[in-house]
Parts: sequence; structure tokens; C-alpha cells
Amino acid sequence: MIIELVGLPRAGKTSCLNKLMNSYSNLKSIKEDFSNNPYNRYLEIHKSNYWICEKILNDIKKITDSNITIMDRGVIDRIAWTNATFEFKLITNSEKEKELNLLKEDISKINLAILFDISEEVSLNRAKPKSSNYLTRHKDFLKILRKNYLDLKTKYNLKIIDASKDSTKIYLELKKIIELEIKKTQFE
Repeated sequence: MIIELVGLPRAGKTSCLNKLMNSYSNLKSIKEDFSNNPYNRYLEIHKSNYWICEKILNDIKKITDSNITIMDRGVIDRIAWTNATFEFKLITNSEKEKELNLLKEDISKINLAILFDISEEVSLNRAKPKSSNYLTRHKDFLKILRKNYLDLKTKYNLKIIDASKDSTKIYLELKKIIELEIKKTQFE
């Protein structure tokens, strides 16, 4: 089973994933790590996006067992980012389509996606000085990105957590959603 955590930067996805990993020995995780991206994320946005898409798909292909794997950003998250970079006029329509077509390969492998929903204002308020790239500190981009996440809610049956709450409440809600999903799949 693959569970994907999606949402704006600084919504609490990674913090909650770390808590889950400390609480459950049977979970595996794939954490967002794009540090070895060979492309400039500001000047070569399409190449960088495409590289990230390929990395995510390679990570999914490495999942070989029946354990539960939780992804900190994955296919659905990348669909929202691709659409947002297009709407923000950073990539062309053909570049967007190339990225989305690549992502279609493995979308069916995501069993559950959970959106950590926060406003762009909350995301910006949680930002540490000089900690994020240009796009993740741009209010208009974050607004477009959030809209894209919410647009994907119905298509991919996203579960939504109000991530503007206290981190303990967010974690407990995430834990409840995951435990219910695990119980549900045991009876299928």
C-alpha cells in the first residue's frame, strides 16, 4: 500500500511522517529529497520538474513488498506542481503535457493521498528566513498551487486535513486516517 502526503510547503507533512516512522515499525517511507537534482530549479524549471517526476517514479518502482509505504510528496503532489508551474507561466503547455504523461504511468499505484491543507498565508508565516526557494515564498504561486491541490480532491479522492491546526492535532488526525485505511484494506 502506498500513501502519499501532499500539500503546500510547511504544511507539516514531513514532521508528521517523522512521528509516524517513530511510532510504527512496519511503515516504510520515501521522503522528499531533490538535493541531487542536476538542474537549476529556477532557470531550468521544466528539466528540473521532469527530473523530479522521474525520481518519484523510480522511488515507486523500488517498492517491492506488501508493507505500507508513505511518500512525502509523490505523483499527485507533482501533478499539482506541474499544473501550477504552467499556470504561473513558468513552463509551456507541451512541457506540462510531457510531465503529466510521465506521471500517468504510476498514478494507479497510489492507494491513498492525504492533503495537508493550509492557506498560502499560513505557509508563508511558517517559513524560516532564507529557507525556501523563490516559488515556495511567492504568495501568488502558493495560491495557484493550493487551488491545484483542491482541484485534485475529487479526481483522486484526497482525504483532507486542516493543517493550520496544532501539530499534535494534525498528527492524530493523520494517524486516524491511516489506521482506518489499513483496517479497511485488511478486510478487502
